[in-house]
Amino acid sequence: MELTKEQIEAINNECPYNQGIFKEPFGIPDFIKELVIYTRWTSGGRPGSCYDDENTVNESYSSSRPNDAFRILDLTLKAINPNITFLQYKEIEGLINSNKKTDYGYYGDYTEETIEWIHLFDLYKILEKF
Repeated sequence: MELTKEQIEAINNECPYNQGIFKEPFGIPDFIKELVIYTRWTSGGRPGSCYDDENTVNESYSSSRPNDAFRILDLTLKAINPNITFLQYKEIEGLINSNKKTDYGYYGDYTEETIEWIHLFDLYKILEKF
């Protein structure tokens, strides 16, 4: 079974910000021109200020993975195959690709984002095996 355009829109409306099924979203390699199941969250960084010359206020920080970091995968699986087992899910987890992007600011500040995605076509192929 493949998702229709209407199903993809419904899934995207239910998931948190920076998650969804997209074509060529921010942060994935440019050569990927197909639909992907996509999630992105801030995983670290450092605030910046022109007044912090001693580097005492603007310490680097890191953020752990949010609990709903890949809610889009849950919603997608519910639409395609709601009766998936834990062992099947562990096999699907092997499809997850990851990337980190850093966005640098003017005053030495930066934000690190972790981006994860699964090629939707690869998910279809693995679900056909089950």
